[in-house]
Amino acid sequence: MIAGKILEIIRQTPGSENIMLIGGLARNQVVIDYLKDKVKNLVVPVEAPYFEALGAALWALDHETVPLPERSNLFKKAGNTFSYLTNLRDFQNKVEFKELERGTAGAGDRCILGLDVGSTTTKAVLVRINDSKILVSEYLRTNGNPVEASRACITSLYDQLGTLADQIEITGVGVTGSGGK
Repeated sequence: MIAGKILEIIRQTPGSENIMLIGGLARNQVVIDYLKDKVKNLVVPVEAPYFEALGAALWALDHETVPLPERSNLFKKAGNTFSYLTNLRDFQNKVEFKELERGTAGAGDRCILGLDVGSTTTKAVLVRINDSKILVSEYLRTNGNPVEASRACITSLYDQLGTLADQIEITGVGVTGSGGK
């Protein structure tokens, strides 16, 4: 059923013959086998179950990070290892928020659709390929129904685009989150 819902969402997107599956769902061999029969080029990297964490670690390798106090105790087996760490509020000045510019959609724009289906919220964004500008976005509560929340986000993007919705080309889709786990 989960694989069927994934196919239902991606079938509406041009280029859906090229899919990379990441996240915990990549450990579900039944889902993978089903998708392999239906998706022309399904890629499930070895790193799929921890792909997002790997991305965070690779980012940290290239950026200044804050050393952890009592590093040797980080993996202590007894007790709560996080109770002694410095409060995150003490490091707000170390956080750099990146914002992409917003753009106005135009006929013939080639875009990437990003969808994050979470256990509590679902987010979608349409980004134009040639200048990385956000054209439209949506943020909704999942309300225990990740498939319906995904549909609602995509419908909202369509509605926001108005008459240009049918003139936009979506050439790729990135999906992440816990909704499919």
